[in-house]
Amino acid sequence: MVDATVGADEANGGSSGGVLGDLCPGWHTERIERRLVARRLDRVSDYQLGCGCLEEITAGTVAELVILCDVQNQVFQRVALAEAIARGFSRGRS
Repeated sequence: MVDATVGADEANGGSSGGVLGDLCPGWHTERIERRLVARRLDRVSDYQLGCGCLEEITAGTVAELVILCDVQNQVFQRVALAEAIARGFSRGRS
């Protein structure tokens, strides 16, 4: 488990990639100027993009970034499941 306080201290010092990567699994994180930016490591399908999955998130604080990445991970997993189910139904109708 990563200590969020240490992650915040590292991010505020400008070295966010490694520590925040542990706090935001599935995302590459970095500080760009005064914003924290997370880019998804997995490919996002057009279906997932259309259903609200984001490829990039920006935030002002570590806490905001961690929460947004977590929510996006949940959306990504559920939309991927829906996409797989939709494909399964399409194959069944052939």
